[in-house]
Amino acid sequence: MAYKNFFRLKAADFIEDDGDFLRLFGADALDIFDPEDMWGSMQVLRSPRGGGKTSVMRIFSPGSLNEIRGNTADDLKPLRQKLQELGALSDDDGIRVLGVLVSLSGSYDVIEHLGLDESARDRLFFALLTCKIMIAALRSVCDLKRAGFPDGLERTRVERPSNPNIRACIPVPCDGLTLYRWAEALEGRIYDMLEGQQGSHKDLGGHETLAPIHIIKACNLYYDGEPVAERTLLMLDNADDFTSSQRAKLGKTLACLRMPGMVVAERLESLRPEELLSPNGTQGREYKAPLSIGRFWRHKTHRSNFKRLLGSISDRRVDADPRYNKGFQGMLESQLGREWDTQFDLAAKRGLQRIRERFGSTDKYGGWIDVCERLGGTPSERAERWKALEIIIERDRKKSQQMLFPNDPVPDHDLEEKLKKVTPISRFYIRKRHGIPNHFGFDALARLASYNVYQFLDLSSDLFDEMKNSVTLGTARPISPKRQQKILQDAAERIWTDTRNTVQNRKVITFIDGVANFCTAKTELPNAPYGAVTGIAISFPDLGRLRDPDFLASDAKYKQLADVLSTCFAHNILEQDPDARQGQPGTRHLVMYINRIYCVKYGLPTAYGGWQERSLDELCGLLERAPSSQEAVTSNPQATRVEGGLA
Repeated sequence: MAYKNFFRLKAADFIEDDGDFLRLFGADALDIFDPEDMWGSMQVLRSPRGGGKTSVMRIFSPGSLNEIRGNTADDLKPLRQKLQELGALSDDDGIRVLGVLVSLSGSYDVIEHLGLDESARDRLFFALLTCKIMIAALRSVCDLKRAGFPDGLERTRVERPSNPNIRACIPVPCDGLTLYRWAEALEGRIYDMLEGQQGSHKDLGGHETLAPIHIIKACNLYYDGEPVAERTLLMLDNADDFTSSQRAKLGKTLACLRMPGMVVAERLESLRPEELLSPNGTQGREYKAPLSIGRFWRHKTHRSNFKRLLGSISDRRVDADPRYNKGFQGMLESQLGREWDTQFDLAAKRGLQRIRERFGSTDKYGGWIDVCERLGGTPSERAERWKALEIIIERDRKKSQQMLFPNDPVPDHDLEEKLKKVTPISRFYIRKRHGIPNHFGFDALARLASYNVYQFLDLSSDLFDEMKNSVTLGTARPISPKRQQKILQDAAERIWTDTRNTVQNRKVITFIDGVANFCTAKTELPNAPYGAVTGIAISFPDLGRLRDPDFLASDAKYKQLADVLSTCFAHNILEQDPDARQGQPGTRHLVMYINRIYCVKYGLPTAYGGWQERSLDELCGLLERAPSSQEAVTSNPQATRVEGGLA
């Protein structure tokens, strides 16, 4: 019997069966929604590809809710509880919401090239959207009531809203079938116009906005004389398929409608540079700032929940294959075995030898050396400790140059605490330089996801293939750290190659090479003064300049930089952290961390470590060529800042 690799089913669009979709869905993904925000205003969801936008919306579709309703399976209990908290299900398992999920994919840009004036284009655009939303809502009614479509619409009654902007030609009040036929006929006429056939946009007067969607509010929909649901949730997916002008008009008209219960999802690739460079997104008076899904999970209050979400998603995919019963995490060895003791022993001996040769000729550091020798420990602990001591001595030597008695023995009362703080970076050094695996275990894999579910599933699918092959060969056992690291390194190269082929702007590649070289050089300084540097930052004033058209027009290099940074954000090459503070009280920075999987490619630590501020001119310099390690170390050291260490 052939078994699927369920990790390769990454997009909700590709899982047709609602039961299969729910079995693979992690309930914690719904944490992004706040109960009050869902029903009180419009919510805009943004993320790169694979952030989970479509999946979280599909949960509210009639098919999913009907599948959950009355299903007492233990694995659906967390999801049912979440939906009850959000108000989609009642405490007695009744469905309270009519979820209307509309995919906006299509060639809407055709409307922009018809040679019509702006008002005519708007009528075509909004009329077509009105038809799609009406048809989707009527289909959702039939799905919710498990009735055939469209025949089941004969039992549906649609009342006329009191809104004065509803066109008189819309045949409401009426039964659902009559409204469906009207919308279907109007949609056909619009497509004829778009294809250059007969018809006039002048017949679409009254469609200057989306006011007709008030018709699908729950208070206007009845089935067999009973209300269809308590509320309607209109979910518009793939808004990124619109042109920038169409997206702006859609957002404006939806905000003005003040219709509660709306979610709009769009990929970051569709945004203009000034939107991508905004630390909080654009915001209207009638709706909150767009919710960046990756930024939500990256916040310190949600990080542990994201890891739990990944654990749930991965275990559900493993459970779908009856040959595995230990869960996904059980497939990955999370500890280095004794077979690596030889390398650690060698590293420890070389570390002690290097310290004695460089610093053992005086009594200054003799006490520290004696303390480290007495501590003993496993081979890995000794190797990491000697490297940590070397870093601490290098730091002390820099400080000693300014002391009155620089050769006096150093006190050792707080040495163990100092060693503990430096150990994470010394561990990275030792493993990297002695060929010992650094990237293995579920915790490491979760970090490499860079707060993107699609990226996690992509990496996990390669690991699961490895496990499937071992089962087929009859040699099944957890994947070793060495093999995990090789699989992840290969995946990093594959993903980077895909990115190079996808991104049209070649300067993006040069820029990331430069950022990675800079981070590597700062991380590998002998005294590791900044810990692990895996990101760069720009101040909020500089960020404001990159969003100022007049400033960008002053020099082409700044426009290039704005385009490169926005491309990096849109394709999840750089991750944004807009809340970092450093320097003067209240000073804020936008920190840009290298995507964790690219850290594997460039040989950088994958934990979120330090960052350093760079000026706009310094960043513009990275657009032309990547600096050498020596240049990266010596470039404007006074301007560098760092926050945090290797966690």
